[in-house]
Amino acid sequence: MPLLEVPGLVAHLFRHQAGRLVALLTRALGARHLQLAEDVVQDALIAALHTWPMHGVPDNPPAWLLQVAGGFSVDEIARATVRP
Repeated sequence: MPLLEVPGLVAHLFRHQAGRLVALLTRALGARHLQLAEDVVQDALIAALHTWPMHGVPDNPPAWLLQVAGGFSVDEIARATVRP
């Protein structure tokens, strides 16, 4: 995919997949982590804007976003757990 098409794809995914991704993460993490789910989905979309132009768009972009967002959420929960 050409570099100029990545922002359009990410915008499309934001409009059509972000709510689903937030719902999946909230279900996995629990309702008390709704804000975290929203934040990490946005962070994953930003990561896509930075990563996909260099490494190419994955075969299943929504699955990539979910995997990255899930990793971000695990990292954030771990950081919150060790903070005093």
